[in-house]
Amino acid sequence: MLRDPGVYGVAIAAGYCFFAAGMYCFARLMLADSPNRRLAATAGVLIALAPGCRPQYALAALLLCAVYIWYLRGPRREALWFGAPIAICGFLLL
Repeated sequence: MLRDPGVYGVAIAAGYCFFAAGMYCFARLMLADSPNRRLAATAGVLIALAPGCRPQYALAALLLCAVYIWYLRGPRREALWFGAPIAICGFLLL
């Protein structure tokens, strides 16, 4: 990307940055002993910002929501801390 800076290079790099940071927070959330609301909200916001840069990350965000609900063994209140930022950003992008 540094050799050939174009218009799309910034969007690709930003989408990857948001998604990678979100996956890091999501992995820490999944490996934690108990659900952490702050970490879930941070992961949700970062994963929600990725589809704004690259639309194909929207499918990954929906898949991660399903994985987190499965991890919690069904829909629970803790899932809202992860899913609400994704839903809000998705609504704002529409």
